[in-house]
Amino acid sequence: MDTSDNSTSPHEPSSDGNPDSNEPIEPPRRSFLVAFGATVVGAVTGIVPAVVALMPVVDPLRRESGKAPFVPVTSIDALPDNGMPRKVTVYKTIKDAWNTVPNARVGAVYMHKKKDGTVVAFNAVCPHAGCFVQAVDDGSYVCPCHNSEFEADGSIRPENAIGKPTMSPRDLDSLPTEVGDDGVVRVQFQNFRSSLTEKKAL
Repeated sequence: MDTSDNSTSPHEPSSDGNPDSNEPIEPPRRSFLVAFGATVVGAVTGIVPAVVALMPVVDPLRRESGKAPFVPVTSIDALPDNGMPRKVTVYKTIKDAWNTVPNARVGAVYMHKKKDGTVVAFNAVCPHAGCFVQAVDDGSYVCPCHNSEFEADGSIRPENAIGKPTMSPRDLDSLPTEVGDDGVVRVQFQNFRSSLTEKKAL
């Protein structure tokens, strides 16, 4: 009786010549997904600390990007009763991620008092190229850089004094004002982008 064992020894090659043919082979797709997942986790791990590190810089800027506050600029008694405009320099405290600058000069406005006691204000910068306009004797405004002209109410004059079209793309930029019980005039001051037909704050 033949008692020999014809089965393959655990240490002998199988019939296909591969000693590990009975071991499960990991599919290439699974290996790719594992490697890809490790790469994504590594990238996220690197990005999160960077974002956290930037928060002290970004957060103060975000908080300062809200609606412009009203700032005191002059007293109601300082404005002429005849409605002629007066140029007033605007100061306010500027804050960024690193510094606080109190009473920084941020621009200028032309203001005039109406008969009902309300105050009209325009940013003194010409919307064309950023030059400062000048008030003239009739209460209108002229830009000395490119001869743009504006009516007393801030609207564009179609033609300037030399018969050429006004180059400003929009009217003077009006600004909200309020007069307190103490007689202090406050303006919601903002600067705006030049050369645009649309009034867009900086």
